[in-house]
Amino acid sequence: MTDTIQLPPVYMDGDIMVVRASALGSCVRALSAYGRYDEVIPLQRKQLLDRTSKEGQLHEGSVIDHLISEGYDVSEAQGTVNLTVIRGRVEVRGHIDGSIPGEGVVEIKTMSKSRFDDWQRHGLSAFPKYQWQLAAYMYGWADQHLSEGVGFGGTDWRQPALYVVKRRDDGLIDIKTISHPPISFQDIRKKLVQVYRHRQAKTLPDCDITGNEQFWCPFPYLHEEDVVDMDLPDETILALEELAKKYDEMREIQKLGDKAGEEKSAIGKEMLELMDGRDKAEIAGFRIVRVKQVRETVDMALLKSDMDPAELAKYQGTNRVEYAKVTKRKGK
Repeated sequence: MTDTIQLPPVYMDGDIMVVRASALGSCVRALSAYGRYDEVIPLQRKQLLDRTSKEGQLHEGSVIDHLISEGYDVSEAQGTVNLTVIRGRVEVRGHIDGSIPGEGVVEIKTMSKSRFDDWQRHGLSAFPKYQWQLAAYMYGWADQHLSEGVGFGGTDWRQPALYVVKRRDDGLIDIKTISHPPISFQDIRKKLVQVYRHRQAKTLPDCDITGNEQFWCPFPYLHEEDVVDMDLPDETILALEELAKKYDEMREIQKLGDKAGEEKSAIGKEMLELMDGRDKAEIAGFRIVRVKQVRETVDMALLKSDMDPAELAKYQGTNRVEYAKVTKRKGK
């Protein structure tokens, strides 16, 4: 489910820092950057996210109807959940897909075939961001509905969640009961205290996620930014700065050269076509000659497939190289 789409993932409500439940699984660096840095989401990825969100909303009603037909007493569709992390300072807010007496929160997701297969094999462990979102819903809902309060640090959790996943390809529905919040309240609090402090100080913490999850981050340039080694002597830092500037200038010149080379090649092909099979042409101030060359090539893929691995290993080696990667730092 998506929550409060019109609001940014992190925003201020008076003195309270509010984090949307669906964004809680983002890295601490991204959560600290929302509203302070420009988000960079490629158009194709944005269209995919928008399309997936809209499809999810379309399917939610039919999934709830299915649950009701199976005897589940679903209520509180789009009910608001607030989880107080630091009273008067930090909250997590979201909207649940529903709740069931004795079962607690209902969360509905729609997935492609490949993601659905991951879900059936690994459950929520394959979806770290969903774990944070569901945990916030479970703690928030319990805090609002259980009059005796919730021992977030305890192990006696009596309000499991119903997690419902629909495969978009054919409508197959899989239902799992999540007995305990997949993320502890202490971990949620620790994460958001860190975010709160960095937002107050206008600084950025290190990213705390790796791998494929970074692909979806709207601040890719913040993950790539290098930290200057301040142990270097001042004269070395100044020399590196000058060299980096020159490197950047040469890179721009190289781009122009690459473009000119491509254009020159296209012009050459056009001239050969206009010569209509002739090998030579002389015009005012220029002689144009058709150059014919035969170059030997080796189909490495075919060679590898035909050659015995032991024999191939004799000709294979490792070539290690080092090179400098220079990127412009944001705002510098």
